[in-house]
Amino acid sequence: MFFKKNKFIKEVYKEINLFIEMAKIPRTTGTLKKIIAESEKNSGEPWDSSMDWHLFLSEMIQPLAYEMRSYLYENLKTFPKGAAVYVISSYISDLADHGSIEEMRKSEPDAYDSMEKLWDLCEFLGTEPKFEENYSHLIIVPRHGNPFNE
Repeated sequence: MFFKKNKFIKEVYKEINLFIEMAKIPRTTGTLKKIIAESEKNSGEPWDSSMDWHLFLSEMIQPLAYEMRSYLYENLKTFPKGAAVYVISSYISDLADHGSIEEMRKSEPDAYDSMEKLWDLCEFLGTEPKFEENYSHLIIVPRHGNPFNE
């Protein structure tokens, strides 16, 4: 079972990456350009071009998927796309419930914009009836509803 669970969580990671792509999040941002400049200045080494904004986002979200791997495997082992939506919406909801979305809006606008695009995609998947899969029950909503309504 250990190997099946690990294989499953890798599929969930892959789906998270695909949803980041689907959300039309840019691969580079002003924040990433600053990170690259700082890194190259401090290390004297050229930036690894495979490290784009999508990878940064994915690496922010994937630890939650790993933390939830047993629950996800038990409940969604045949639906890794659904597990990815559950994790993404859980991650954003947790940020919203702890006030981090509002802080992000002020201090990290690129991250805020990316989270908003991911949220919009989750919302679309949860309300669009044309999909074979039903995502609506997999969207975790923050206590105060949509965290991007101002």
